[in-house]
Amino acid sequence: GAPPASPVCAIEGTIRYSNGTVGQVLYIKSVYTRDLPPDLVNFHKENPTFPNTSTVDQWFSESQFESYRRLGQEYASSNRVRTWMDRHLPVRPA
Repeated sequence: GAPPASPVCAIEGTIRYSNGTVGQVLYIKSVYTRDLPPDLVNFHKENPTFPNTSTVDQWFSESQFESYRRLGQEYASSNRVRTWMDRHLPVRPA
């Protein structure tokens, strides 16, 4: 069957500081979501612990490194992250 999937890769929250100021945070987690591209789905099928591979072994293979890089790229360009950034960081470097 299909691997279990998380409904979202990011969640937003509000931070209330002791001095009364309020901030916003976007927490992005490496999770397997339903809308990943085929290359990441296939890598997950071959490596079921992806994207939660233990960091005990820091020597990632080229395909493992590329899969994590690609996952980050997917999340950073997702509608959820882009919408949050447009709302909270409307002016940012190109």
